[in-house]
Amino acid sequence: MKIRRFEKGDAPELSRLISATLRTSNAADYPADIIEALCEKFSPEWLLEYSAIDHFYVAEEDGMIVGCGAAGPKGKKPGESGLYTIFVHPEYQGRGIGRAIVETLERDDFFLRANRVEIAASITGIEFYRKLGYAYKDGVKELDGDLLCHLEKFRTDGKSIEIKKAETDEEIQGKAYVHFKSWHESYAGIVGDEYLENKVTYENCLSIARKFPDNTLVAKIDGRVVGFASCGADEEVPGAGALYALYVLEEYQKKKIGLSLMRRAAEDLGGFDKITLWVFKDNRKAIDFYEKYGFRQDGAERELNFGKPAVAIRMVFDRT
Repeated sequence: MKIRRFEKGDAPELSRLISATLRTSNAADYPADIIEALCEKFSPEWLLEYSAIDHFYVAEEDGMIVGCGAAGPKGKKPGESGLYTIFVHPEYQGRGIGRAIVETLERDDFFLRANRVEIAASITGIEFYRKLGYAYKDGVKELDGDLLCHLEKFRTDGKSIEIKKAETDEEIQGKAYVHFKSWHESYAGIVGDEYLENKVTYENCLSIARKFPDNTLVAKIDGRVVGFASCGADEEVPGAGALYALYVLEEYQKKKIGLSLMRRAAEDLGGFDKITLWVFKDNRKAIDFYEKYGFRQDGAERELNFGKPAVAIRMVFDRT
């Protein structure tokens, strides 16, 4: 199987492939009138028109086109691109062709120059794209008026941000380092110096990470863990979810990584109408971040002592 750029002579065969895929793979998720309208839309003429704007690719096996995809601009928004028209012939699905097409699109100039990439996914394709690191845009799972779900992936410094569950020991070690480093970067002056020096060691953070590996998300860039979030049920507020922790290495802050982790954590807590968290009252930067996401202080406070007295406040995000 090889993937190459679309050529004008591919248009008739590609149109037939898209129609066959829509009528077979998408038929369970969409009514027949929508399927037929889409088949009519993806005509050879339409493909030729849009191939002059987007970078179209086709997957070919034994001289037969078996899949396609395109990368292109996202309207007129600078720094944003989209992936479009991704289809694999029903008889060739499940062989890694779709993944290979997306990986090819992610090497395209439109993808590489973007800070954010969006996909308007069919109901049929949502989970496929989520496995490739695309998250619900703005955390919204609802379909738009065309019965499509908008997914997105953020990029920073020309590199993709991958948000996933911590699974390997290497990822657990990376999470522990972010925990250790972030406390020293963020909490100097809020907690005691001796506490940071003697209690917040990498070894202690690694022990915690290995003891509580569940419900942990990691943010990775080029394979390196640069942030993490932990979430679950709130044991104090009945029926609420809780964000236990969210940290990003200082050098990677203000690059949409914290936002990406927050959105994925909120998605994982989708069964809860409310999400709570505790934050140091003196940590104004963190409070500002959570307020931008929609959290609000509810008036609850607690006194803590990590080598010196400190006050934590509770914040709540209410979906209702």
